[in-house]
Amino acid sequence: MAKLKEEKILEEWSYLIEGAEGKSEQVFKLTEKNIDKVQPPQVELEREMIRPVGTLVGFFTTKKREFLVASNKYLKGYKIYLGARDYGKQLMVSWYLIGEAGVLAKLADIMAKHWILGFIFLPFYLIILLLQMIWKKSVTLENMNLFDREEATAYITTVHHAVLEAVADIMKGLNQDPSKIDKRTKGFLNIT
Repeated sequence: MAKLKEEKILEEWSYLIEGAEGKSEQVFKLTEKNIDKVQPPQVELEREMIRPVGTLVGFFTTKKREFLVASNKYLKGYKIYLGARDYGKQLMVSWYLIGEAGVLAKLADIMAKHWILGFIFLPFYLIILLLQMIWKKSVTLENMNLFDREEATAYITTVHHAVLEAVADIMKGLNQDPSKIDKRTKGFLNIT
């Protein structure tokens, strides 16, 4: 079970489908099918049980939900978490692009909060920074070049369109008008 912490939501989208309670599995399967049709390179899908930080009581998890997680091998550290859950007689469908903090970002945060540790780990921090610049293993919003940005846009848009198509299919099955779906995402890309 994955635990979300120290991540940032960079892009998001959500929609409530009236009268669609109990159709979360259908959203997951339709989205998987829609992504498989496109066969995007570097994109992998898996289902995960997710819990946020601070949900442990003793050693037992009090909150968890299933998400369909899309990751991109080229853009390490960026995952899209698709959730679909009943909300009364509605189905809440949402996805979130999460930028996971890399080792360097976590180390920099620790160094900023605890100056003694910062002094001790400064040589390691500088070595990691140098290696990261040389090998560019971690892509961040700050260091994205044109190709990185193009990959991010294609990856996120592909998943978004697969989810929109799944939601539209469910709405059509309920005799609802899918043209009323607000397709615009909220974040740094604002995809439609």
